[in-house]
Amino acid sequence: MNFLNIGTAELMLILLIALIVVGPRRLPEIGREIGKILSDLRKISQEFTTDLTRELEAPAKELADLTRELEAPAKELADLTRELEAPAKELAEMTREQEAPVKELTEMTREQEAPAKELTEMTREQEAPAKELTEMTRELEAPAKELKEIVEQDVSDKAVSGDQD
Repeated sequence: MNFLNIGTAELMLILLIALIVVGPRRLPEIGREIGKILSDLRKISQEFTTDLTRELEAPAKELADLTRELEAPAKELADLTRELEAPAKELAEMTREQEAPVKELTEMTREQEAPAKELTEMTREQEAPAKELTEMTRELEAPAKELKEIVEQDVSDKAVSGDQD
């Protein structure tokens, strides 16, 4: 017999000491009291264990329910991730394939920058002479108009004098 890590010999020794200390008359009475106390302790311990188990089962059940609820969205998310892997790889490959033409176009653009700058500079250089020519043309318009009127008047005068002759 092994109760509370007490062997048979130790238990007999405790009973002998209790018999000597308490006496044979009160020993059964104290034994009943100890038995009652031990019974009450077992009952309290069992109730505590039951209550504690019940209290711990509720959160565990809620956690299990929540886990079941999250399994479907997690599976959908995993499936969606797998479905998107192939298009993502295709897109990455297409991007890599387009890098070379983009680099070529960039290089061609850089090569054309210098001639474009030269043309812009040449255009700016030609603006001043073009403005001067425009100004000179405007200045010559008035004398040309006067000259035209004089020629027209002279032609008209000759036509009138030719008619009189």
